[in-house]
Amino acid sequence: MEMVDSATDIETRLSSMVEVRESRIGGKGCFALKPIKQGEIIHLLSGELLAGNEVDTRIISGQSRPDDELQIDDDLFLALDEPSYFFNHSCEPNGGIRNKSELFALRDIDAGEELTYDYATTVGIEKAPGWILKNNDWSMECRCGAESCRREIKPVTSVPEETLQRYLNVQAFPDFIKRQLASSLPSLNTAIF
Repeated sequence: MEMVDSATDIETRLSSMVEVRESRIGGKGCFALKPIKQGEIIHLLSGELLAGNEVDTRIISGQSRPDDELQIDDDLFLALDEPSYFFNHSCEPNGGIRNKSELFALRDIDAGEELTYDYATTVGIEKAPGWILKNNDWSMECRCGAESCRREIKPVTSVPEETLQRYLNVQAFPDFIKRQLASSLPSLNTAIF
């Protein structure tokens, strides 16, 4: 009989793949402790589950910055724990997000490489009507240093269409973003969902 890994076994294995340390991008970042193969899970991003209005309250009160929480569904966010909080953005990432919050390797990654994903791929097109802060108001300065750096990170619809299509081809979007893109950007080849 084939053994199935428990959630604890998976988390233990994943935690041995990542180290938090100073980053050239800024502040701290997460780095690969060993080689990671393309398609392999790097980390399950986790933290406290929050509704959109709770995120608004934290931002307005100064408890959080607008780029702190990770959107994982139309009205759900994670206040990320460590090391989840320290994965930096890159406009040329080596990781992507799939399902709700599964960070996986977009290509083979060498030990010692900083692990990144494109933050724009997790910022939805719209927020629920009761929210004070709108996704289209959100942006942050990009310091990734990539050759194709966009200089400013905004919601998913700000990503160039060619890049969006590349992410779609490798399924590098959370489920809720795939739903939103399929209904709002018919020019993309969303048939692969």
